[in-house]
Amino acid sequence: MSNPAATTPIAASPTTPSSHDAPDAKRSSSVIVLPGQPGSPVIKIPDKPLSSAWQKTLSSATAAAYANKSNPNSKRANTILMGKPENRPERALFCLSLTNPFRKACIKVVEWKGFDYIILATIFANCIALAIQTPYPNGDSNMVNQILEHLEYVFVVIFTGECILKICAYGFLLHSGAYLRNGLNLLDFVIVVVGLVSMILPAISQLYASEEATKKGAKDAFDVKALRAFRVLRPLRLVSGVPSLQIVLNSILMAMVPLLHIALLVLFVIMIYAIIGLELFMGALHRTCYNNDTHEMMSDPVPCGADESVCAEIGYCGKGWEGPNSGITNFDNFGLAMLTVFQCISMEGWTTIMYWMNDSVGYTWPWIYFVSLVIFGSFFVLNLVLGVLSGEFSKERDKAEKTGVFRAEREEKMINDAVKDYLDWIMHAELMEDDATDDDPDVDDRPRLKRKPTLRDRNNPGSNSKDDGEDKQTWYQRDSFKKIRRIIRKCRRACRRLIKTQHFYWAIIILVFLNTCVLATEYHGQPPWLGHFQDAANLFFVILFTLEMMFKIFCLGSEGYFAATFNRFDCFVVLSSIFEFVLTRTGLMPPLGLSVLRSARLLRIFKYTKYWKSLSLLVESLIGSIRSIVSLLLLLFLFILIFALLGMQLFGGKFSFEGETEPYRNNFDSFWQALLTVFQILTGEDWNEVMYQGVNAFGGVNSIGILCSFYFILLFICGNYILLNVFLAIAVDNLNDNEEEEKKLEERAAAKRERERRASLSSSTSNRSNQSSIHDSNEVSNHDRVRISDDPVQIQIFPPDGEATPEEEDVPEAMIEESDKKSLIEEEKKQPDGDVEAARPRSTPSPVATRMRIEMINEERRGRHREASLALRPEDQDAEEEEILEDAEEPDTPRARPRRMSEINIAEEKKPIPPYTSFFVFQPDNKFRVFCHFVCNHRYFGNVVLVCILVSSAMLAAEDPVIPSEKSDRNKILNFFDYAFTSVFTIEILLKLITYGVIGHPEAFCRNKFNMLDIMVVGVSIVSYGLENSQFSAVKILRVCRVLRPLRAINRAKGLKHVVQCVVVAIKTIWNIMLVTFMLQFIFACIGVQLFKGRFYDCTDPSKSTEDDCQGEFLVYSGNDLDDAVKIEPREWVNNKFNFDDVAKALLTLFAVSTFEGWPTLTYKAIDSNIENHGPTFNHRPYIAMFFIIYLVVIAFFMVNIFVGFVIVTFQQEGEQEYKNCELDRNQVRQSFFVYVC
Repeated sequence: MSNPAATTPIAASPTTPSSHDAPDAKRSSSVIVLPGQPGSPVIKIPDKPLSSAWQKTLSSATAAAYANKSNPNSKRANTILMGKPENRPERALFCLSLTNPFRKACIKVVEWKGFDYIILATIFANCIALAIQTPYPNGDSNMVNQILEHLEYVFVVIFTGECILKICAYGFLLHSGAYLRNGLNLLDFVIVVVGLVSMILPAISQLYASEEATKKGAKDAFDVKALRAFRVLRPLRLVSGVPSLQIVLNSILMAMVPLLHIALLVLFVIMIYAIIGLELFMGALHRTCYNNDTHEMMSDPVPCGADESVCAEIGYCGKGWEGPNSGITNFDNFGLAMLTVFQCISMEGWTTIMYWMNDSVGYTWPWIYFVSLVIFGSFFVLNLVLGVLSGEFSKERDKAEKTGVFRAEREEKMINDAVKDYLDWIMHAELMEDDATDDDPDVDDRPRLKRKPTLRDRNNPGSNSKDDGEDKQTWYQRDSFKKIRRIIRKCRRACRRLIKTQHFYWAIIILVFLNTCVLATEYHGQPPWLGHFQDAANLFFVILFTLEMMFKIFCLGSEGYFAATFNRFDCFVVLSSIFEFVLTRTGLMPPLGLSVLRSARLLRIFKYTKYWKSLSLLVESLIGSIRSIVSLLLLLFLFILIFALLGMQLFGGKFSFEGETEPYRNNFDSFWQALLTVFQILTGEDWNEVMYQGVNAFGGVNSIGILCSFYFILLFICGNYILLNVFLAIAVDNLNDNEEEEKKLEERAAAKRERERRASLSSSTSNRSNQSSIHDSNEVSNHDRVRISDDPVQIQIFPPDGEATPEEEDVPEAMIEESDKKSLIEEEKKQPDGDVEAARPRSTPSPVATRMRIEMINEERRGRHREASLALRPEDQDAEEEEILEDAEEPDTPRARPRRMSEINIAEEKKPIPPYTSFFVFQPDNKFRVFCHFVCNHRYFGNVVLVCILVSSAMLAAEDPVIPSEKSDRNKILNFFDYAFTSVFTIEILLKLITYGVIGHPEAFCRNKFNMLDIMVVGVSIVSYGLENSQFSAVKILRVCRVLRPLRAINRAKGLKHVVQCVVVAIKTIWNIMLVTFMLQFIFACIGVQLFKGRFYDCTDPSKSTEDDCQGEFLVYSGNDLDDAVKIEPREWVNNKFNFDDVAKALLTLFAVSTFEGWPTLTYKAIDSNIENHGPTFNHRPYIAMFFIIYLVVIAFFMVNIFVGFVIVTFQQEGEQEYKNCELDRNQVRQSFFVYVC
């Protein structure tokens, strides 16, 4: 008879239920297959109704079967991302039902996983076809382009077939889940329709037009093939399933609504300034210089007008010029004025426009227009984009973390429930088998735990017993093996102790430092012996680091060694060095690859970070952000790819103009050139120059060419303002995580110290047990209050009445709020030791206030310690609330009173006279000292001094730096006022010194850093006036130091002082980031030395390419005509100002590149570089541009933004310090102030 559970393949019990498990073995049975994929569990059940026990067994088996399947929610998400609806409509295209064979076939095809792979491969092939196409001017083509044009028909057919299949499977538009209801499908549909139109229109024109008209119209028709570049958006359907990329995408998409508001604000600012520019500068940029003799325009025209000195030497200023940049930059109409204002807001070339306006209308007031535009438009309004993206990224990351935790917990709960039911089912079957076995007398009483012989045991009779194999070994072999193992264990133990010593650590650090110094000694023109020494030293260090790695693997084992991230990193560096050595000796690697791979040894300097906790945390946070950074880089690459392909279709072959002798380097004539140009525009460097060329390529401002500016504006806004700001958003978020991690480590260390204190305290208490009434060491009074002070030893217990609950002691120290600790410490410091009654407040807080305090503390803890609150048990939270309630009921618990709004916003309190002498003469009660104190603390005294500081600073700015003081009447008058202000400042300093003393006691005047700044500034002014008639050059330097006088206003303006303090704190704590950045800079500098040393030289005569040929003189023509003036100039072999001839120059060059200023010029210089001591060759090494692109991404996009993010985080933390002793946070205080005012 069949067993109902015997055919279930998911049963894993060592015993199999027999036929007695079934309630009725004789009744017929049927088969039920659990839904799922092929191979699902099969369960035979009887046709008659089963008992409740077997129904529960079936449900448990079904749940266990589903537990092994993948998560349905993830499948649903992936289905939606792939453009497939969750529910299929009953009818598609009004005629195809779900039972229609054609529609069923379409559904089966489009939901087949291989179909997605085929479409994705076709997308990549289409992108490759678009990339390898070479655009030519005037519609010319070659054989490759013609083949690619025919291949385009194949792509259109494939994508059209995909579109038709999906429309037949899911419907078109009119119901939920239809084809066009998905955004990616809508994009595909538009691309397919545009492709079909671009194919059909030429065919129709050939049918109904003559051959000549067809050729003419083909050139004049609008090229719709540019829209095909948008097919590269299709891979987003797959990469959107990556969690980290999904966070970046969602943060950008969710930020679109607030970004639209910011865009409207920016548009409003641009429109206002454009209207103002129309009123002020209309027609001002159309006058230029003309030759007096020929009355022709100068070859390099510049604007002129009010300043006659511009054309005084060469001619006269006249009208008739189209304007700078081919008439694109002007304020003649509203559209061009908006374009010019946007260029100024982007801060690229705005100074040139400002100086043009100064030459045209005068130097008096145009600077006010442009400076205010840059300050308000660029520094303020556009930086709002960063705030929006940073906030949205943090929200999406928190949402993703919470969603991931929730899904993991839900899946774990489902699995646990299924496993529990499955185990219950197995136990139930075993119990039924035991009952059946007891009733069956034929069952043999054989042992159940004896292992049944396997096939391997039957084939190998000698392996049946372990003891038989051991008996065959002699006692000598066993004893020798044990001795060897014992010796190896002792050696590994001794070596493990060795590698943990400080001597071993510093020896490795010294070797790393020496290896770094050897690599840094390489420079251009070095002697041959130094090169041989560097090769030998590098080989020596490779051997040493290889031995170190093998030694650590022997000590720690392979698993223990590779468990650490830094060890895996070091292993990679060592293996790459060995790989380089092998390729060097065999001659398989060219010199370029050898130099790049050799620089990988520099990565060893990151070993320093392993033993520096704060730096190690920073490095780990940067490594932890690689997933988000890689996802953002993928999105950035897709963005660049799309605009590069689109730029090739629009501007390919069109950036060559008549009359130009040199080709324009920023063009779209090839795929790599288009990628580099788009990346340059994305960084914002000279993006306006590329835009001018694009507009001129289509006829200039008087034709449709002005519409091409939208391509560059859209590329600049989306790339520079949105995508690149996401780097900064990620940096700020990672730094916040780093700060939280440091706080957690500090809390853990504090909790550990506290446990040690309590342990020592309990031991000392047990020693005095005969003097106390404590019956049990684990019981403490209910109202004992442990006070934690800043001193690591002082722990005071004040035992009033009653005993403490054990829950109070069990509350984790990490959950105790730092502000509560500090307020408790500060109030305790105000009380004398042992005075318990004095520490009790006068009134007891109400239960309502207590409950509000509980809710606020819990809410704050949820925000700051999300992980800790997840790990906290409900009973622990209840214990915490009970503890707060008990503290509220006790009248002797100190409380930190929230400050009033008036106390928060008022200035510093009046400082009393210190109880010390001043100048060893003036006692605290001296009348003159009391009078000085009254004057210094008068409410008008500080304001008068502040006004004097501002006025004197303005007069310093009004001095004439060109005309000497003895010849300038204005400087003489300003000097008299300077004497008066210096006298006022001297009297102020003397009054404060008499009042507070000089430096002899803690409250003296010179003990404050800002006061020392005041004394230094005033002292410099006095000394400069005393030595004014002397001939020392140092007197001029002292007078220059008067420019520090505006810094005195810092100590008198509360907000400015707060900002300066934040900057000082950021500088103090920013060394970790500076060290990591310098390490990366040093690595790239050494790579640059190996790649470009001695390759940036060129001859002033472009026809000569070596130093030996660059001798003598050559002719220089001033124009394109041979009849123009000729100059004779000497040939010179010169080096570029920025080069990589040694590490120091490479560091300076890379720092200039990191500022984005002039990096394209240096990149093209590197692309043209040839072998060492050889002149440039046009586009000799295009791939070398990857060095600068990788450097900009790592340093400029990420590490430099780390600095900005660190300053932002520092300002946020310092801003919260004002409210650290207040139970309300900043938002609650502001809300209270708003309610109070209203």
